[in-house]
Amino acid sequence: MTGSDRQRRPPPRPEVRVTPLRPVVERPTTRPVTVTVTVTVWAIAVIVLLGTAATVALARRHLRDDLVAGLRSDNPTRSSTTLGKAVDIAFAECGGGVLLIVVLGVVGAYLVHRATPSTRTRPTLVWATLLAVVLAAVMAVMMSSADDASPVVTWGATVAAVIAVAGTGCAFLPTTRRWTD
Repeated sequence: MTGSDRQRRPPPRPEVRVTPLRPVVERPTTRPVTVTVTVTVWAIAVIVLLGTAATVALARRHLRDDLVAGLRSDNPTRSSTTLGKAVDIAFAECGGGVLLIVVLGVVGAYLVHRATPSTRTRPTLVWATLLAVVLAAVMAVMMSSADDASPVVTWGATVAAVIAVAGTGCAFLPTTRRWTD
């Protein structure tokens, strides 16, 4: 065999060492309890919110009549058709808010539970956005219904908001952040 018949090997590369710019953080290998608590608390908030939405859906006709009557006392010059459309728009935006909350809640729970030691996600942004949507929806319910809605609707939305704040607080605990960051 001649030298041309042999395969040529590339010359060996020099060994390159890379120094990290920040310290390496040890991440837990098992899911912390706070992750489960976060998802559970948010699930409870979504269930309470869905229960409140179901209450509104079941008593829609009665609530609609009460809200139209309340608007009529505040705006006696408006027609009942205009007031009815305003109440229908308020119902539609509350329903859209509940739908958005459920979708964001499922996405946030998926991102937290999908996180593994090798692939991390950042669901805290989803949780913070979800909290903002929940608080906006609760404020919309509180402002639009005021004294005209049933206490179940007002208190159900308030309880859901308080539980959502607690769930978001759990999402920002150090052990949860180490797991998801």
